[in-house]
Amino acid sequence: MKYELMLFDKNWQFSLSEYLAQMAHQHEAIMARSFERQEQLKTKQAKESAQHTTFEPQALVLSQKTKAYYQRQNLKVDYQLAFHRIRKQLGLSQRAFAKCLGIKLKQVQAIEAGKVLPTLDELLKLATVSGQTLRISFE
Repeated sequence: MKYELMLFDKNWQFSLSEYLAQMAHQHEAIMARSFERQEQLKTKQAKESAQHTTFEPQALVLSQKTKAYYQRQNLKVDYQLAFHRIRKQLGLSQRAFAKCLGIKLKQVQAIEAGKVLPTLDELLKLATVSGQTLRISFE
């Protein structure tokens, strides 16, 4: 079963499949930087010490639980940025934005701080207030 969750406006589009592809790309970049740093440390240790200690870099293997955690964290960041961007485009304070959405100020603050994910109801209200379309599709 293939499914996508998307939020659209004129200049921004987010889909779960693109998000997962981006996560894989970011993971590869992180691993490359990690390997590079390990090589730098090996070189530094060899220069500083007469005794050379072998350091073998190991590939990072993430469990499904860990992958799900990082995906959720990245999703929080995406919604955090979207809420903040839309609020700024509308020229509203967090308090006024919360009032427009019909949600509590603390919820807007938590979403913009990346502490929680917005509910589907909050996403629908965001789409309505901002004049955007929320599309969820399962294919």
